[in-house]
Amino acid sequence: TVLLVGGFYFFVKFIRYALWSWVPYFLGKNYGLRGDDAGYVSTLFDLFGIAGCIAAGYLSDRYFNGRRARISFFFLVAMGASCVLMYTLGQVTMTLFALSIALVGFTLYGPDALMTGAAAQDIGGRGTALAAGIINGLGSVGAVVQEFVISGMYDASGGDLGPVFGLLVGASLGAIVSLGVVLWRNRKGL
Repeated sequence: TVLLVGGFYFFVKFIRYALWSWVPYFLGKNYGLRGDDAGYVSTLFDLFGIAGCIAAGYLSDRYFNGRRARISFFFLVAMGASCVLMYTLGQVTMTLFALSIALVGFTLYGPDALMTGAAAQDIGGRGTALAAGIINGLGSVGAVVQEFVISGMYDASGGDLGPVFGLLVGASLGAIVSLGVVLWRNRKGL
C-alpha cells in the first residue's frame, strides 16, 4: 500500500511541479503574456489549490468519515477531467488554459495533502516515518523527472503544447489507477 500511495504521489507531484515550473513560461511563449502577467495568471493554480485542499479536508471529515483515499479518488477523477480540458481546449485561448490550471489546482491539492499527511500515518502503523519518507521520496522523484521529460517534449514538438498536455492527462490516469488499486485492496481487505 505504501508503494501504491508513493506511485500516486509520483504522478501528483509530476503534475504539480510541471505546472509550477512551466505555466509562466508557456504563458509567455505560447500565449504572449509578459513576465509579470504570466506570473499573476499562474497563481490561479495555487489559489484554487488552497481552496481545493480545504474542500477535500472538509468533505473527508464531514461526509466520508475520514476515509481519505475515497474522497481523494473522486478529486483525482475530477483532476483527470481537468487535464483533459487542458489538453482539448487549453491550447485554444489563454482564458481556457487559465481555467484549466485553476481546476487542476483545485482537484490536485486536496489529494496531495490528504494522502501524504494523515494517510501516511494511517497506513504506516509503527513505521509511520518510513511510510511518509517513501511516499514523499517517490513524489520527489516525479517532481524531478518532469523537468527533463517536459523540456524534452516541448523542444521536440517545436513548442507545441499538445504533447505536454497529453502527458499530464497520462500522469493523471497514473494517479487515478494507483489510488484506485489502493481502494480496491482496502475493499478486499488486502
